[in-house]
Amino acid sequence: MKGSVDDSVVERRLRPIYDWLDLGNTRKAIQECDKVLKKQPGLSCAKVLRCLALLRSGKAEDARQGIAQVVASKPTDDSSLQALTIYYREIHELDKICEVYEAAVKNQPKNEELLSHLFMSYVRVGNFKKQQQTAMTLYKVKPKNPYYFWAVISIVMQAKEEPEGSSDQRMCLTLAERMVEKFYKEGKLEAEAEVLAYLYVLELQKKYLDALEILDSDLREKITQQPANFVQLKRINYHLAQQQWQQAHAICKELIALQRDNWQHYESFCFSLIKIYQSSSDSNCDKSILEEGVSFLRDNLKDTESRHNTKYRAPFLALLELVWQMRAAGLEDLVVELGVRAEDEMLAYLSKFGSKWCAFSDVRRFLLLLPSDSVGVLVTKLKDCVNLDDKGLPIDVPALYRHLTWLQVKRCLMPDVNFTASDHLEEADKFLFMYNNCHHLACQTVATDIRRNDIYLLLSTHSVLSALSLLSAERPDSAEKMPSASLLVIKLAGILEAAIASSRANFQLKLLLLQLYNMIGACGACRVCYESLEIKSVQLDTLGNVLALQALDAGHYDLASSIFSTTNSFFVSAAKDTGEPMIQAYRYGSLTRIPEFREFRERLERSVHFATVTAEQMLLELTHSVSSHKAAVSVLEQQRIDPVADKTDYASLVCNTDKSVKIHWLPTPLPVPGSLYINTESLSSHASVGSTSERRGGAQPDAAVVEELKLRNVTLRLLGAGLQLTKHKETSTSPLTNGCSVSEVSSLQQYSDVLAELESLKLSSQSIADVEEERIDCSTLGTSRNVGCYARGSFVDCILRHGNLLLMLHNCCAGGKTAEVTYTRDTAQACKEGVNDLLVAATAGLRELHASAATAVLANTRALLLLHHALQTVGIITVMLGFCSAILRAVKRPGKKSKKKIDAPAQLECLEDFSWYITWLEAELGSLQPALQEKLSIAKENSRNSINLYSKIVPKFKNKDDQAFENSTASSDNNELESSVASLGLADRLTNGVEKEETKNEKYVPNETEGKEPLKDSLEPVLPDFTKTGLMIDASYQESLSNLKASLTAKLKYISTIKL
Repeated sequence: MKGSVDDSVVERRLRPIYDWLDLGNTRKAIQECDKVLKKQPGLSCAKVLRCLALLRSGKAEDARQGIAQVVASKPTDDSSLQALTIYYREIHELDKICEVYEAAVKNQPKNEELLSHLFMSYVRVGNFKKQQQTAMTLYKVKPKNPYYFWAVISIVMQAKEEPEGSSDQRMCLTLAERMVEKFYKEGKLEAEAEVLAYLYVLELQKKYLDALEILDSDLREKITQQPANFVQLKRINYHLAQQQWQQAHAICKELIALQRDNWQHYESFCFSLIKIYQSSSDSNCDKSILEEGVSFLRDNLKDTESRHNTKYRAPFLALLELVWQMRAAGLEDLVVELGVRAEDEMLAYLSKFGSKWCAFSDVRRFLLLLPSDSVGVLVTKLKDCVNLDDKGLPIDVPALYRHLTWLQVKRCLMPDVNFTASDHLEEADKFLFMYNNCHHLACQTVATDIRRNDIYLLLSTHSVLSALSLLSAERPDSAEKMPSASLLVIKLAGILEAAIASSRANFQLKLLLLQLYNMIGACGACRVCYESLEIKSVQLDTLGNVLALQALDAGHYDLASSIFSTTNSFFVSAAKDTGEPMIQAYRYGSLTRIPEFREFRERLERSVHFATVTAEQMLLELTHSVSSHKAAVSVLEQQRIDPVADKTDYASLVCNTDKSVKIHWLPTPLPVPGSLYINTESLSSHASVGSTSERRGGAQPDAAVVEELKLRNVTLRLLGAGLQLTKHKETSTSPLTNGCSVSEVSSLQQYSDVLAELESLKLSSQSIADVEEERIDCSTLGTSRNVGCYARGSFVDCILRHGNLLLMLHNCCAGGKTAEVTYTRDTAQACKEGVNDLLVAATAGLRELHASAATAVLANTRALLLLHHALQTVGIITVMLGFCSAILRAVKRPGKKSKKKIDAPAQLECLEDFSWYITWLEAELGSLQPALQEKLSIAKENSRNSINLYSKIVPKFKNKDDQAFENSTASSDNNELESSVASLGLADRLTNGVEKEETKNEKYVPNETEGKEPLKDSLEPVLPDFTKTGLMIDASYQESLSNLKASLTAKLKYISTIKL
């Protein structure tokens, strides 16, 4: 009784501490801890909570010391151990949780609760062997079935860690099977989770007949919490895996009769039907088998249509699926003999369901099954089904959907490959007209829904992108004067901005707008649009390519750093976040889900985007705003780069980017004849037919992306090796024969190895980067980073030259026999040539950059990328020169007790050469600063001069008045400005516009809504504001130039701190 009273008192005293911690008030939490500790000085939980509050208030070292004292006392009470778990989870040291519970279990080896927590701590770190041992200990202490099956699944997880098909894997799986089989024979299997675990172990060993016996036994009755027909679906999968086609086919028929709209039943039905035909012993290959299947599908269709009309869609697509699989099996010649015509089935489906939003996505997979001579007929018949008014506009919502279905099918089947840029713009204007005049048909949607007419604008946008692709190739296709790329970009961006304001839930419009801004390097204009996407959690990996790296390359360092921090925080916490669901899966019996959670975690850990973002963030922290060598050393120490251990397994990297999220109108490729197969590796899903194989758990990343990542990672390791080399040079007190300490020799060898590795990577990466596309494809431009420029340029070569300079200076100052002092001056000269190449690249970028929306070109992306890489490389070599300076200063001012023999003439030459080079470098970089400032001033002036031009833009892609815009942007003397406009600040112009000048512009008015009373829930369309759009693009370029200028200023300050 006394113990329970004491526990309640302790809980009452600790409750305020937990409350303050939950509220984030660490100061109050510490005060409450101090009060409790005055009353109970030995209360371990209060001590841990005080350390947790110290950690959250930024006093990590004080917290660590306090935790060490508590851990040394080896607490066993649950409250202290749980508080320690929270602490170690926050500092991402999950292995320490295991140590704490191991110590507690040693004191109380029969404590079931402590053993359970110890098991879960091993789950967090993925120590499957210790999981198995702890689970069996638990089962011996308390013989409960869940503990026994924890051990079984732990053995299964050990098997999955072994190479596929290895003897170790087979041994683990056999052990797991025998353990479950023993329970089965003893009649101890009680729960559904245990039966499913048994089936899972049999599936992994491909013992499908044994699994079928389990489903035929009384254990089947224990499966009660799974979806309908779960057991029947398992039977189908097992029969298909055993090539028992007849049995699987019979079950498919039963399931189709029960669930007419379940698509996976039809896929399995068609697959098993074809396999029955192919395995027929009849030498004449009797077609009656296939005819019977076709007859069954037709009868099912008629019965469904008579009973449910258009309620179910799957029966209407079943024959198309059969044709698709027959082609995959190489039986396309039999399709006509069976009386199945893909064009007829397609027309029948679209005639009935063409008024549905999903019609096009349903048939997209089967479009290429149509014979070429029937494509035109199908498109014509679909057009005849659309009800349009005299202006060519849909008369109601069903007509709108039918019209969109027709347009999308036509674009897929009849691609505009022979269109000129003018043709594409005419198409874009037609779609834009439809979009503008169909708002009344979308007015009854709520604000969180995608508007029905948005597809028109998506089609229009893709047409403009196709026109930009042709214009960027500089292929004049007619004598007609075409609008410039900059004018098209402003128009399209303004229209998309207005459409997004009207249809806030349409992420497709937002992705296209991000792509458009990325195409011209105006990433600063993307910020609001990107934030509205609300990308979070795993989307930071699957959609991480939409802005983060593009913003970095465009010089928007704050935006890039913000996205990098969010992305890295997600990946770092992924281990913790995925560990908790695994623990819950053990506790609640979802044992077969545990391998899925583990595979998901591994896929995140092997993400190429994670590796790239990590490297880029480290380089950004080191090269953007660091203005002294002391600050650079501090950053490097915080990054804790290990030149030897920090090696990435590039072969295991996967690309998790979801490339299917963006809409397009390319038909799904047909399967290669003879590619029909069933995926027996994943029996939880239906048969996979003719699909393209990918690496397990992700796609293969692009070779150029991996090569650039290698260069960046090795560069970081080179800087880490340089830091260690400098530290050992400054602190060495035990010289050897060549004047170096033992630790210095080790650091020197590491540095030399990393430098040689970078030299080797430079040669291999250039061969991949030299493969460039001859023509810019605007349909994909801006959706991913422009890789290859870094490897092709002189950036890596410049880093190598300065790396050699650091090595030469170290050898010279070592004064030993291996010192290569004769090459020092040549090395310094080589560094000068490397910097000259960087300045040439930066100058070329400034010259190519058109820092105004009125003259923006697609080459702006490359121009900003050159400037970014040039200045970042300057930042890298500046850090390396800081290491050189530290070595030379140690020689220039040796310690009084130093007995090292110094080769004074050679070292004096090094000092002179280095001082001369630093002075020259400072002067050359200083000459770049006025050029950046002048470019920035011109950009601001051009932005002010272009306000009137932006305000006169008409929302039409081909307009006869566009010539005035072209002439104005071509003229360099356009300085006419109203004084009131010129006096406005940039922020005022972006938020308030220009005195409502848009009221003078030619704006569209939806014809169908004129004179009509708007509906109560109507959403009024937002009109494009091209002035605001143009100024946003201008502001983005000005921000890029300002950031680059600030970065250069920081590097000049850095150089001033390393002068001798």
